[in-house]
Amino acid sequence: MVKIVHKKTAIGNIPKPDSLNLDGLQDIKYDELFKLDKQFWLDEVTQTRKYFKEQVGKDLPNEITKQLDQLEERIKNLN
Repeated sequence: MVKIVHKKTAIGNIPKPDSLNLDGLQDIKYDELFKLDKQFWLDEVTQTRKYFKEQVGKDLPNEITKQLDQLEERIKNLN
């Protein structure tokens, strides 16, 4: 059986705390390290859309737009 070493989040998979070798490190604040700031990620989606519009334009594959839409929706649903 395969041990799952990641957890799903709105932006993708991140490592679970017990899957990282933190030997020799002190005062690791896992929750702070992997915190998902909702506004930061919404801004990131906006900037990514702007970049694609300016740099790629109509040649941008529909699948990329679809993935950005889905990412934005997942981020909006963060608590």
